[in-house]
Amino acid sequence: MSKLRIGVYLRGLYLEGGGIPRLVLDLCDYLARFGHDTTLATWDTRDVPRAWLGGGEGLPRVVRIEPPAPLGWMNGDLTRQLTAFVERCDVVHTEVIWDPSVARVASIAKRLGRPYVLTPNGMLDDWSLKQGALKKRVYFSLAGRRVLDGAAFIHCASRGELEQTKKHHPRTPGVAIPYVFDLESFRRLPGPGAAREKFAIPEDGVPTILFISRVHYKKRPEALIRAAALLRDRGVGFRVLLAGPGDQAYMASLRALISNLGLDEQVRFIGMVTSEFKASLYQACDVMVLPTSQENFGIVYFESLACGTPVVTTKGTDTWTELQESGGASIIDEGTIGGGGIEGAIADVLAEMIKDRGRMRAMGDSGRAWVMRNLEPARVVEQYIAMYASAMEGRRQHG
Repeated sequence: MSKLRIGVYLRGLYLEGGGIPRLVLDLCDYLARFGHDTTLATWDTRDVPRAWLGGGEGLPRVVRIEPPAPLGWMNGDLTRQLTAFVERCDVVHTEVIWDPSVARVASIAKRLGRPYVLTPNGMLDDWSLKQGALKKRVYFSLAGRRVLDGAAFIHCASRGELEQTKKHHPRTPGVAIPYVFDLESFRRLPGPGAAREKFAIPEDGVPTILFISRVHYKKRPEALIRAAALLRDRGVGFRVLLAGPGDQAYMASLRALISNLGLDEQVRFIGMVTSEFKASLYQACDVMVLPTSQENFGIVYFESLACGTPVVTTKGTDTWTELQESGGASIIDEGTIGGGGIEGAIADVLAEMIKDRGRMRAMGDSGRAWVMRNLEPARVVEQYIAMYASAMEGRRQHG
């Protein structure tokens, strides 16, 4: 296929803000690697690779735009910047639905006759739409509906996400393509040594349970903490590591919960984990647990599996069917759990896994093989390119 001129728009590339920036950076990286003219437009470049800012062959081009005024209002200069960005593209890929600047990019693309694809990043999931529902209904009526109706495709990262979102965009086709996941650092694993030293994890045979994500109420780390208390009361030996950034007030409430449950010796926070130590940390742990209420992809699941570490999560994860197919995950269905609640279900699953460490290792091996086979970047990027080409063809037919 001939080289495409692809524009990707995300207002901020700040990695501590969640997984979306990481996935956008990986997408741009691989589109450029495979020879496509890729331009990334953003107003927060703090975590964009420095080499990209200088430009060069095989690298994405970065366009830094000025941030809009409060409430998303844009002045003439900013509109001109976005117009110049869209003009040089054959197709534009926008991220996030609840962002007035995305509505402006979509409007400019429509005016210039450029097709655009929208990735809602789980924000049209049933759970997500219930959070701040009134504000979202108002925005949807003012701008969101036009953004969805004007897109060439709504791109979802999984079959589960597409199933939930399609009722909100009946006029626009949806397509399920996994996020581009950079596997390079997972092909040859570093071993657990670096993480054991960095985070003071003893090599003593005690099962180590990892929570790694943004520490946010949506992810329900408190459910894992309460499950840890149940495991202790059953006489199960373990340690829990909570990794990731979070709101200080919420973190303080979790620390208070840990102390109130008498878990200070078993549960501790280790903070934000940089890419230098992440693979080693997964290897240093026996299982990764994320009891999330909602997750549209969950890159940490696939990082964990790529390191051979099995996963425990819930059907609140849109990718739960893919995780289950991998053989490396145990999925909790909250519609079927008993009176013990989510914490009881987590404790039951972990107790069984800890009792059979051989089965746990086999799950990890199966999950790693699945990730390396199904999330190979070259295979996934081909699907994106086919989507972009189809969007361009549709624009030509209806333009």
